[in-house]
Amino acid sequence: MLASSGHRRAAFVGGHAAPGRARPGPVRARLTARSALLTLTALAALLCASPLHAAPRRALFDNAHGEQAGNADWVIDDQQPAPYPTEAGIDRRTDGQYWTGGISTWGVELVKQGFSVRTNDRVITFGDRGNPLDLSNFDVFIVPEPNRPFTSAEARAVLAYVHAGGGLVAVGDHDRSDRDRDGQDSPRIWNAFDPGRVLGVHWGSAGDTDANITQLSRNVADPAGGRCIRGPAGTVRALEFHNGTTFALDSKANPSVRGEVWMNAARRGSRSRVMAASSTYGKGRAAFIGDSSVVDDGSAAADNRNIYPGWTEAGGSNGILAMNATRWAARPR
Repeated sequence: MLASSGHRRAAFVGGHAAPGRARPGPVRARLTARSALLTLTALAALLCASPLHAAPRRALFDNAHGEQAGNADWVIDDQQPAPYPTEAGIDRRTDGQYWTGGISTWGVELVKQGFSVRTNDRVITFGDRGNPLDLSNFDVFIVPEPNRPFTSAEARAVLAYVHAGGGLVAVGDHDRSDRDRDGQDSPRIWNAFDPGRVLGVHWGSAGDTDANITQLSRNVADPAGGRCIRGPAGTVRALEFHNGTTFALDSKANPSVRGEVWMNAARRGSRSRVMAASSTYGKGRAAFIGDSSVVDDGSAAADNRNIYPGWTEAGGSNGILAMNATRWAARPR
């Protein structure tokens, strides 16, 4: 969570013998030493605990901007804001279809990595103590292909959240992917969200080249230089799009922006034909993926048949990129 909401710290309180008491005898001394050893052992176990048992980080997935419009089902679960069955039932062997949603695997894998996950089903706020889903309560905000525009107040809230140290993972789709036929698609929505390009990216939209591509690209940033290429989930070797858009990077507006994956024909390091990107803004971080098929895990609500296992495509690198991007945006502890 952001510093403004406070970090939980484990507290260890020790006592002192009352004045005037006799020094402990050998038996009591051995017990005291044994207690100290047990305390140190418990502390070591706590510090070495696996992510599943560590204090959870918090990820918020958005579903207040048409993420289930038309044939989309970009949610981790139909039960919101808290998914059900509860996170407590997830272990390292749990399948991604533990919950019902087109990106349920994303949520399940985050829980395995020590996160607690929720779904936003209301107006986005930052600094509203009365809203349990306020962005200040979360380490990373994930928006999987919005189909309804953000209000100006919501856009300001998200950008302020990132600037203050929050993480953003922004996912889009190709030009003219208007699922609810209201004249808005995700590239237009994301460009309107950040008209000054303070995050450093322009999403390919109407009139732009490479705004609707299908490609398996192996043109990946060097792991030593990429922010989301090598990470806790592994190393990204490729990225596969099925009708996605690309980015033009605006390094004048944000000098920190960089590409993570480019189209095969593009020069690595160029500012155009970028399929995945990242940037920093203030104290926060943002990651961008140009196609929602990357995070589609092939499962969804029972009446949704337009689903494909994109998460495991590109030799599993699609899912690796999504996880690494989330972990990077949320910042390591």
